[in-house]
Amino acid sequence: MEQRGVGEDAIETICRQYSTNQLAAQACGEKAECLLQLARSAEGLTNAAEAFKAVLTNSIADGKAKSIAKVGLGVVLEKQAAAVTDPDQTLLKKDALEQYLDVLDGLYFKESDGDQFWTKEAGNAAIRLASEMQEWPKVINILERMAKKLPQIAPSFEV
Repeated sequence: MEQRGVGEDAIETICRQYSTNQLAAQACGEKAECLLQLARSAEGLTNAAEAFKAVLTNSIADGKAKSIAKVGLGVVLEKQAAAVTDPDQTLLKKDALEQYLDVLDGLYFKESDGDQFWTKEAGNAAIRLASEMQEWPKVINILERMAKKLPQIAPSFEV
């Protein structure tokens, strides 16, 4: 337990003292992912969400780091939604879906430097969540967007 605290302190120091360094932004993203994996309570999920948001507001973080943070934040929001009832649950799920769609739409990438892995991950999460929410027109729209962004996987969408 104590070693994990030292590691967290070290990463937090890197995030604070080197906030203008691209590698520090990536380290902050890794910290957020670790916090999400370790989250066992509402407080743990809140800590993970705040860490992902810190990456999103970091002007040095690149598109890939921000896309990873958006997907991570979507996962956090879905976990938070599972712990509450409507109407809060629906609002959290819609917010999670928006996080995934931002990545699918390449919000943080220039036209030429998209990240196919995170685009696919975000798209798959968006399809799954929209399906769970029974928002079928959105599912179709997401599939069409994925087919345009990732033409190599488009045949897997055909029935």
